[in-house]
Amino acid sequence: MMNLIFATPWYLLLTLVVVGGVVAWTGNQRQQARTRNVGLGLIGLAAALFTVSFFVETDLEKVKRLNKDLVQSVPDQNWSKLAELLDPDATMGTVDGTFFSNREALVKGAKDAAARWGLKSVTITGTEETQDASRDITIDINVLSKQDATEGIVAGTLSSWRMVWTPVNKDWRCRQILCLKIGTDTGSHVGKYIQ
Repeated sequence: MMNLIFATPWYLLLTLVVVGGVVAWTGNQRQQARTRNVGLGLIGLAAALFTVSFFVETDLEKVKRLNKDLVQSVPDQNWSKLAELLDPDATMGTVDGTFFSNREALVKGAKDAAARWGLKSVTITGTEETQDASRDITIDINVLSKQDATEGIVAGTLSSWRMVWTPVNKDWRCRQILCLKIGTDTGSHVGKYIQ
């Protein structure tokens, strides 16, 4: 229910405006003040919901923004930003095992991998977000990266990742990063790219 107020979908806003406009116009044409006012009220409700959605950032919206910042910190080589967004006990690995078991090791691993592969850019091509009962937010992303190893290849390298974010006081920190796929490699086979 709160998502309908703080992150109102565009189709609901559009429906309220269209229905409100039709009801207000009909009431005005028939000289029925009550009907016209109901229509204007629906349009006012749509305006209020839009305003609240625009100015209030939900947890999901905040985590999506932080997730983009985390991903972009690697090609930008902004290691302090990466460390700031990670939980001290953050882990990174695959579904088969963990490669890095804390924030310091993860940041060092990201530095080493970015340097080894000559990472140039990262573009998020798709996301899917879920929030579970524990309030953790999981974001699955597909990424297109360009690096020295793919120089001359127009498309770059496609990979899929899962980031799990957990609330810490009034903020959010990424506590788990799973590499699901790099190119055509999955599971333990992606370790050669990360470690």
